[in-house]
Amino acid sequence: RREFRRALCYGIDRQRLLVDILLAGYPQPGFQVLSGPLPSGSQHNDPVGYAYDPTIMPRPYEPRLAAVLSKVARTSLAKIQALQDGMKPGELDKVKPAPAEPLLLVHPANSLARTACQTIKLQLDAIGIPIQLQELEQHPSTLPVEYDLLYSELTLWEPLVDAVRLLGPQGRAGSCTAAMSLALQNVDRAQNWKQARLSLRQVHRVAASDLPVIPLWQTINSFAYRRSLTGVGTMPVSLYQNISDWKNTVVAARQ
Repeated sequence: RREFRRALCYGIDRQRLLVDILLAGYPQPGFQVLSGPLPSGSQHNDPVGYAYDPTIMPRPYEPRLAAVLSKVARTSLAKIQALQDGMKPGELDKVKPAPAEPLLLVHPANSLARTACQTIKLQLDAIGIPIQLQELEQHPSTLPVEYDLLYSELTLWEPLVDAVRLLGPQGRAGSCTAAMSLALQNVDRAQNWKQARLSLRQVHRVAASDLPVIPLWQTINSFAYRRSLTGVGTMPVSLYQNISDWKNTVVAARQ
């Protein structure tokens, strides 16, 4: 239920995880908490962030609100089950949710994912959402048959293509809502760059509301090069993006 997904988002202190665990207490440009699963770029005019709507603020860490939303979601499910079992609508006020069962959170076998998920478990356990952790094999060919949450590190090079792969009906996030399906269809119908950008930002707004993916944070890849190498560009998206323009200006020393 959407209320429960919001509880998960409010119940994880993503800013603390990002700064204290990923960055070891040293904030860096581009490393930031997200409101949706699309790249925001490293600065305001970064072309990589064309699909990200900067007017949507990430949800803050609100453990009390998370606990309330979790209880509301579990109570709603309990009432639906009671109706299916034959209870009269007038008696639904007496329904109490069953004790929360642990959710299985699976994560990759690396130190960063392990530490992040251990911290997420502590934070969610504290608000009444018990978590059970399971570490995947180093190079798993398949995921466990049944799991509730998957900690995943995703690379979105091109939102125009990757959005449907992640959020579409057959995407990695699973089935999508009617609103998300319509938003993705509008992206396919776009006739020019402006329409595509506006349609993708609508995808972002729907994703931020429905939370098919609980967005955590964005990281930025960096690389170093010698000053003698020209033609790299000011803001390349990938390492070899402008390789045809590269020139080494070093003059060979005389023997």
